[in-house]
Amino acid sequence: MVEQKTMITQRWQKIVRLSIVTSVCVMLAVSTTAARAAHSPPPVLTQNVAAKPASYQGMGLIPEATFMFRDGERNQQVHVNSFYLDLYEVTVGEFKAFLAATGYRTSAAEQKEERLFDQTNAAGPDYPVGFVSQRDARAYCEWSGKRLPTPHEWQLAAIGTDGRDWPWGAWVAGAANINTHAVAKPGSYPQDKSPYGVFDLGGNLLEWTTQGSLGGSYATDWHNPRTLHRNVDDWVANTGFRWLAMGISVPSSSRRVQGRQAVVQNTPSSASASISRDDIPSNSPYT
Repeated sequence: MVEQKTMITQRWQKIVRLSIVTSVCVMLAVSTTAARAAHSPPPVLTQNVAAKPASYQGMGLIPEATFMFRDGERNQQVHVNSFYLDLYEVTVGEFKAFLAATGYRTSAAEQKEERLFDQTNAAGPDYPVGFVSQRDARAYCEWSGKRLPTPHEWQLAAIGTDGRDWPWGAWVAGAANINTHAVAKPGSYPQDKSPYGVFDLGGNLLEWTTQGSLGGSYATDWHNPRTLHRNVDDWVANTGFRWLAMGISVPSSSRRVQGRQAVVQNTPSSASASISRDDIPSNSPYT
C-alpha cells in the first residue's frame, strides 16, 4: 500500500512539473508573437535627405468615380476623387536606390531578416521588390513625395466600376502571374491590365494599401483584388507596393486630377490573411 501511494505521489509530481513547463513555453510563445506583431515605429529617414518632388512620369490617371467597393462578402458604395497611380510595381532597383540615398533601415533589417529580404529580391533589379513591410512602403512613398493608395483607390484602379472580378474582366487562366511560385518582371502579363491601363493588379505581388494588402499573388491562388487583407503588422515574401499621387485642383472632366483626398465612408472590415514568409520565389538563385 505504501509503495502504491509513493508511485501515485511521484506520478502527480511529474504531471505538475510537466504542466509548469508547458505553461512557461506557452507564455514564451505568446510573448514572442506579441512582440513580432507590435506596430513598427514610424519611418525615420536620414534628416539631410529631402523628399523628392512628386512626378507623374510612369503613372496613369484614375478618374473620379462612385463605385461598389468589395471586400470579401461585404459591399459598400464609395466615392473616390481622381488620382494618379503607378502603372507598374516598384522594383528592387528603385527600392535599393532609396535605401542607398536615405540610409533607411527596413523592417527586415530591424528584425534581423536581411537574408530573407535578399533571397526574395535576388531575381534582379528589374523585378518588383518584395518582403517589404507597410512601414517600408510608406517610407519610400514619403521620400518620393507620394503616398500609398487607400484600399478604395487601389480597387478602383484595379477593376473599375463595371462590376468585373479581375482587371481584364472574367476569370481567364494564365491571364496573370498567379500561383506560379515565380515573381515576374512588371508588365510580363499583358492581359493583366486594368481598365485604366495599370498592370499586374490581378497577380504577381500582393500590394500594400493604407489599411492592408490587395491583389493576386505568384505564391498562391487564393488572393484576389476583391478581398482586403488587414495584415499591416506583418509582411511576407510576396508583398510589394506601388505609389499614388494626387494632382492639382481642376474639374475631373478636363482629364486632370483633383487635389482633394479620397472621400470614403464606412470602410468594411475583413479578416487578416497572409502566406508563409518563407515562400521565396522559385526564380531566386537562393532556392
